[in-house]
Amino acid sequence: MENTIHFAVGFKSYDLARLSGTAGDWYDWTERSRTRTHFTKKTMMWILQRLKEASCLKETQ
Repeated sequence: MENTIHFAVGFKSYDLARLSGTAGDWYDWTERSRTRTHFTKKTMMWILQRLKEASCLKETQ
């Protein structure tokens, strides 16, 4: 898929796909091909901001 990224954290692996539709962009977050969660673009931006903040805090410690 063109709009999919794959990443691993510890022993878990994830696929993150962007889906475009008439209601805007949605993000499909799948953990090891079993647990699937859907997010709106606004929610995904909030999650990314929190992850960014957490990584900055870890670097300063």
